[in-house]
Amino acid sequence: MVVTVEQMKRLEKKTVELGSSYLQLMEQAGSAAANLLVERYFLIGKQVVILTGSGNNGGDGYVIARKLMQRGAQVTVVLCKGTPSTQESQENFRRLDRSEIRVLDAEKQPNLSYQALREGDFLVDCIFGTGFHGAVRGTALEVLNQANRCGGVKVAVDLPSGLSGDSGEVAGEFFHADLTIALGEKKPVHVTMPAAGGCGEIVTVDIGIPKAAYEGIETHHGQLTKELFARLGLPPVREAESNKGTYGKLLLICGSVGMGGAALMATRAALRCGAGLVKLATVEQNLFAAYPHFPEAVTIPLKAGEDGTISKAEIPRLLAEAKNAAAVVFGCGLNQSPALEELLRQLLEHCTAPLLIDADGINLLAKHIEWLNHRRGPVILTPHPGEMARLCGKTIAQIQQDREQTALSFVREYPVVLVLKGHKTLVYDPAGWLWENTTGNPGMARGGSGDVLAGMIGSFLVQPGYTPGQAAAFGVYLHGLAGDLAAAKYSQYAMLPTDLIEALPEAFLSILS
Repeated sequence: MVVTVEQMKRLEKKTVELGSSYLQLMEQAGSAAANLLVERYFLIGKQVVILTGSGNNGGDGYVIARKLMQRGAQVTVVLCKGTPSTQESQENFRRLDRSEIRVLDAEKQPNLSYQALREGDFLVDCIFGTGFHGAVRGTALEVLNQANRCGGVKVAVDLPSGLSGDSGEVAGEFFHADLTIALGEKKPVHVTMPAAGGCGEIVTVDIGIPKAAYEGIETHHGQLTKELFARLGLPPVREAESNKGTYGKLLLICGSVGMGGAALMATRAALRCGAGLVKLATVEQNLFAAYPHFPEAVTIPLKAGEDGTISKAEIPRLLAEAKNAAAVVFGCGLNQSPALEELLRQLLEHCTAPLLIDADGINLLAKHIEWLNHRRGPVILTPHPGEMARLCGKTIAQIQQDREQTALSFVREYPVVLVLKGHKTLVYDPAGWLWENTTGNPGMARGGSGDVLAGMIGSFLVQPGYTPGQAAAFGVYLHGLAGDLAAAKYSQYAMLPTDLIEALPEAFLSILS
């Protein structure tokens, strides 16, 4: 689960109302973080430097200092914002054993503080909490600059200081974490780029929030996990009394001359994901090479124009095919032309089945974004950051600066299912859910991976038991899982997009087990 900063405060307040106290919560949070560090690293005799602020995040740090000292670490606490200001942090500061734990004030003792940082085997950041906004200044900024130049393992507690809990914005210098320990639940900063990229590995620890405290807490942020799909009942059990019609007819309009590989990969991926009948409509030049790769598919050979794209004369035929399909995938390897522009316009105006638009289909749509206001059926868009930039009229840097807000703003204006591809792909469902993917790896960053994903999502769109948003979410998760399996077998360097397709049977078995 991902909760906002305000929702986390409500969870803590409700926990206190149910019989706990803020001091107990601080003790549990610091203990959980310390336990994780002890489990992960050999700390006996190691120099652990804990950077603390004046608020409750600093209080967590004092608990961690006490616990790690008791487990054999050599602990130094560096005060980066002076002495503690909250009641709970003051109490935990008082509990520090000064005979065993060295305490330095970075403002009053800068040389000793920075020497401790340089000598630290582990640097634990507890300066600012989730309520921080803006840019770090003063002594804390100098401490962060020094810490980021040091070689010790860098651990942030709840979030790296300098980042805001509710945003992916990076306003200035921040603690460059190797590991971030999220307390209780993840916050938007942990899943929103570019800030999430500065968190390193993110691990959530239990701080004692009871289930009863979650009553009334509604979040539209979530992660794509095996457990989520188990709760959703996906993939559905296939019925004994069924036939190919039960599992839907998918039409793929993909591939121009010289771009047959995109059509081939999308079609093979769709077949592997369980659609009852898959039809590929592509220029006839592509089919000679395609036939040996998927004898299970129905092929619709199309005439090509002089530019190698689908001829305008084929539009009526394709509209008729789309009318009989349960879903349509449009765009993989199509290139761009006036004929395809007109075909897309008519598909949006006349196709009542879900229409997945990918690749060059998105580039065509970007020229006429207002066409989305005239769509007849559900639309699923699967842009990478460059295509998203064209859809929004922004730069790629602007898209990447706050991917989550970009997705939310776009879907508020155009209620489509949006799959914003990239590191931790985001899936936005107009029903209100924003999902972050947890599978996948950099080995998938090559031409063809998106074509595989488009075919997979298209296959789930035609099958019973999926909403368009769920089809997109499950497709994204399974696609990443197949990528992880391919990387484990071939390495991230040697794996190919076609290896993802071959890994799909194992990926399904993993989910169904």
